[in-house]
Amino acid sequence: MESTRGPVPFKNVVMDYPLARAMEDGFVKEPAAVTQRNFDAKAHSAEEIEKIKLEDGVRLHETTKVELLTYARENGVKVVKPFMLVIARDTTHASQLKTLIESSAFYEGRYADKVIQVDSSRTGAEEEEMISKLLAVESVDEPTEIVIHVNMLKEGWDVTNLYTIVPLPLYSPRARNVASCCASKRSLAR
Repeated sequence: MESTRGPVPFKNVVMDYPLARAMEDGFVKEPAAVTQRNFDAKAHSAEEIEKIKLEDGVRLHETTKVELLTYARENGVKVVKPFMLVIARDTTHASQLKTLIESSAFYEGRYADKVIQVDSSRTGAEEEEMISKLLAVESVDEPTEIVIHVNMLKEGWDVTNLYTIVPLPLYSPRARNVASCCASKRSLAR
């Protein structure tokens, strides 16, 4: 609709298909938020809250894996390998998150060698490997289950197996700025 002269429909619209209808028709995933009953954020440090959010995200990711595998087996269809996207504040934060997630202290090391860090800190062979893994993330044979990114995966990046997003900057007390907030919301809009 064009509103400068009043509500006049655009002449070059081929099809009008609202997001709400696409969700009703099953073409768009419905977002859901993970919450904890009686959770008091003030009782935890920023680092503890990040770890809790990551753990909640991984629990949801693991539940999703089981549900997708069960669905594929029961319906005789191809298995979909879900992955989790973690949005970091900056490259240092991303590196710290990767170290934590791959450590034996996080889910007993279950995600060691299953995490890729996508940001501008990679160059040369490391950058090539990062891009290669990212391009193959939809493949069941590619081991990556968690992608940590810093403002690099934008509108042109489109995958079908992203089921869990953990937007850490949006809720971080140190990163409560407009750019961080908007970047997280854009990622959630995927």
